[in-house]
Amino acid sequence: MKINGFLSFLSLAILFRDVESKRPSLGKRRMQIPQGSSSSSSSSQAQEQQDEILRGADDFRNYAYLDSRGIYEAMNALASEFPDLVTLKNAQEEFDLDAAGTDDDCRFDRKTNPVSPGCKNWYLTIEDKISHPPGSSTAKNLPEVFLSGSVHGNERVGPTAVVETATLLLDAAACEAIPRGLPPSSIETTFTQTTNNNDNTTSEQLIAASEWSKQLQIAHRCREDLERKGITGRYRKWLARLVTTRRIVILPTANALGYFRNTREENGIDPNRDFPYDQKDSKCMQTIAARTINELYRTHIFQLSLTFHAGMKAIGYEWGAPTYRKYLSPDDVAQAQIAEGYSRYAGTYASYNSVGSNKKNYYPFGSMNELVYPVNGGMEDWAYAASWDLEHTYPCKPTTFGGYPEEKTTYNNATLRTFNMLIETSDNKVPYKNELGSTLDIFNPHSTGNGHISRNVRLSLMEIDIVEPYLSIKSIGNIYIQDDIVPSSNRTGRNCMNTKAVVIPKIENEDDTILQWSVGGAFQVSETGIMYAKWDDLPLSYDGSSQPSKEELEELDGIMKKVRHSNPDPETYWSTIGNVASNISEIFMGPVFSSPINQIIDEHDIGDRIAVLSYAIVDQSWRDSPSSHRSDMDYSPEIPPQSHLVNVRTDPEWYFESNGKVIQGRKIWFSSPLTLVIREPGTIMAQTERLTFNLHVEKTDIFVPVHDDLSENKTENSHLGLSFSQLVLYALSISLTIFGSYLLISKCVNRYVHHKEVEYEESPQDEDEDKSYSDDDGDQELSKFSIDESEC
Repeated sequence: MKINGFLSFLSLAILFRDVESKRPSLGKRRMQIPQGSSSSSSSSQAQEQQDEILRGADDFRNYAYLDSRGIYEAMNALASEFPDLVTLKNAQEEFDLDAAGTDDDCRFDRKTNPVSPGCKNWYLTIEDKISHPPGSSTAKNLPEVFLSGSVHGNERVGPTAVVETATLLLDAAACEAIPRGLPPSSIETTFTQTTNNNDNTTSEQLIAASEWSKQLQIAHRCREDLERKGITGRYRKWLARLVTTRRIVILPTANALGYFRNTREENGIDPNRDFPYDQKDSKCMQTIAARTINELYRTHIFQLSLTFHAGMKAIGYEWGAPTYRKYLSPDDVAQAQIAEGYSRYAGTYASYNSVGSNKKNYYPFGSMNELVYPVNGGMEDWAYAASWDLEHTYPCKPTTFGGYPEEKTTYNNATLRTFNMLIETSDNKVPYKNELGSTLDIFNPHSTGNGHISRNVRLSLMEIDIVEPYLSIKSIGNIYIQDDIVPSSNRTGRNCMNTKAVVIPKIENEDDTILQWSVGGAFQVSETGIMYAKWDDLPLSYDGSSQPSKEELEELDGIMKKVRHSNPDPETYWSTIGNVASNISEIFMGPVFSSPINQIIDEHDIGDRIAVLSYAIVDQSWRDSPSSHRSDMDYSPEIPPQSHLVNVRTDPEWYFESNGKVIQGRKIWFSSPLTLVIREPGTIMAQTERLTFNLHVEKTDIFVPVHDDLSENKTENSHLGLSFSQLVLYALSISLTIFGSYLLISKCVNRYVHHKEVEYEESPQDEDEDKSYSDDDGDQELSKFSIDESEC
């Protein structure tokens, strides 16, 4: 590094301003619980809630029940802090629904409409609006999930659990997304231009450099905060992936009036008997709670849904309708496996204040008719079957709230094919507050932070994960490839060709070079392997940023060569929770498969760019007849599985479109491509993707992208950055020269920045910035290589 570049690096450290006073650390949001927000809450109870939060604010936070106003404030805070990831709306303004209640109910909610009485039904939509701009093809194809916190207003665990799920997801995704973009493209150029009096350009570059450095420090802090709570790098990356590859709709209080009043019903009507399925008459959709849920389903194509209740412990799935009391559903094979997975991942929990409390149990699971009890007009069976079991679906003709259009309960064949599972969270409808758990080590069901909220946050995250299978290439040779999903980044075009690439030499009598990949979002792997072809041979329509369309897949199949894994272990992370499996990686949240790639390298010439994808076929047993898995009960109707979830991963002809959302079936799922850039023998193998800046094993790993040119005439050594020993020497040099450098540089900076009225406050040098780069295992030095600003 030239001396002027080194001095300019010091100038950025000196110019860096501490931004602690401007925005809170993302990992330390404190949910404020306003006092007196419900007719059933006293000021002292509200103060206890606030004290409970503040006691754990430094490293973790004890969960406390959020009342109606607390939920309202929490959702507004999330929408305000993460505008690129969250949209907050209410059913009254979005769907022209009345609000249930009187002028005495939910008075805190008058800010949006001071003259409208009653309780509004607020809901959050979490989706990455930068990676998937509204109206884009990728936005239309996002898999969708739904979380309903409280259909019965006196069952209190669900609403807080789903809000805490949203908070965890967004904290992790926002932290993973920074620092955004590229750092200063050339520190040396910045310093040179400063000395050459190029005032405008220099000032803008210095401001940009300072801003990027601020983001870097925020990224350090939020990663450290998450780490202290037990959210390590692998979990943070996983949560970020869920946010940026799914659309998550969260309705904490479907029965907003009942939750505010702490009553089961809405104005005396049970919302969970108010849906048009297996009803004896047309008296349905009488409640605003049911209408809100109906409107959300009409505007989405949910594949998975959870509806939280209380009064017992259970995970129930269809059937729960009296008509099918003695039968399994056509999708029973998948439903049973998923429910068991939910139970395992939620984990055990002992309610020490109740009878038999010292016995730790998993959630029992089974069909609602077997495990709970059958009901007419239940939300669960309606969401599963009302689009295809038309014999038991009737239009509603309610008279409450001035009526409801009959056509809104006449459904197309796409909307209601959802696995909507009932979660009975606890025997007590309102468990003791010391049983709720905390944010500490939330992924460990055996930690002291475990509780009713904790286990249901875990369950919700699993639902979000399994809505769609995914693959990711993890390593090649001794190079660990960072996750290819970064929130709030542009993923269009063929950015993968440059942003996720490895320079690799032609191999001459060397050991096998191994490529590894993982499979997530599934239970069983039927087949997996890798496919490859030259980028120049691939159709221009294929960019690798999303799953290929049916037409693209047909074209790729005739171009790409396939290397099938010889003996894949069928088990995945979700099917082996609590068990030991040889290929299950805790680091990668899924099974890891390996294949040598020497043949790929040998087949191509120096200068070629090869797109390598991993592929998998998963969960094919879900199409099996329920009778093949259970001989004690018949299933009805005797037809193939009807859910979107099963058919999306087993039937390439499965296609539905509704309200701008698309469901497309496929049997083969692909990773984002890794590009192999073939170079001369002897070239040092090095990656050119966006790297992670690691201070420790899975600690404070910051993406530090550096501009690079992958042109053919660029020498390989130009891809290499500083070695560990060089970094150490520079760190020592900083401690010896910083004072003298400050005097020199401050004069230079002040000369050209002062007239722009940009004031920089001095901040201490962040010693962590000079530590070595290492992979998540902490055993391999990495250098800084090139990327494009956007992400694959």
